[in-house]
Amino acid sequence: MLKQALTTVALVALSAPAFAGGLAAPAPEPAVAVPVVVPTVRPSADWTGFYGGVHLGYGDILVTHNDGADIDAEGNDTLYGVHAGYMYDLGNIVLGGELAWTDLSGIALTRNNSAESMLAAKLRVGYDMGRVLPYAVAGMARVEATDSGTSVSDNFSLLGAGVDFAMNDNWRIGAEYNHVKADDFAGTPGVEAEADVVTLRVSFSF
Repeated sequence: MLKQALTTVALVALSAPAFAGGLAAPAPEPAVAVPVVVPTVRPSADWTGFYGGVHLGYGDILVTHNDGADIDAEGNDTLYGVHAGYMYDLGNIVLGGELAWTDLSGIALTRNNSAESMLAAKLRVGYDMGRVLPYAVAGMARVEATDSGTSVSDNFSLLGAGVDFAMNDNWRIGAEYNHVKADDFAGTPGVEAEADVVTLRVSFSF
């Protein structure tokens, strides 16, 4: 009996390290590297400064009585011109002013009437989206025309919108739409003249 008890105690003593090893804390797993995501910074452009360029586009002119009953003259054709201005970048908002001269001589209204040119003074308000600048314009335009060989002119209101894209620090491309309108055109009561002008633009910033 004593011999059997001693044998049991010896077996328990020998198995103790195995149990102790089974109760030991597991070895820590190696740390997993977490990738660091760097936010993408949008390309930016500073729109502040003087600029000048050329534009090419299409114009449609309509002269009617203000009741819309009769069309006195209508014409459309391609056009071209030059523009220059200054913009100031306030951060999100870009303010500016521009003068633009456009040759309208290709637009014949009737056999004896044709448009000649348009000189526009515009105020611009844009939203800075980095290298993209959508904007709205408002201002006045002086339109010159000929009526049976006689030069006539009048002031038109101007509203429009456009977008510029900065290719680099100096060169910009864009597109612009203008709607111009005059009541009592050339001093003729009841006659309205209006035009829609769409242009593609290339500008160089100084």
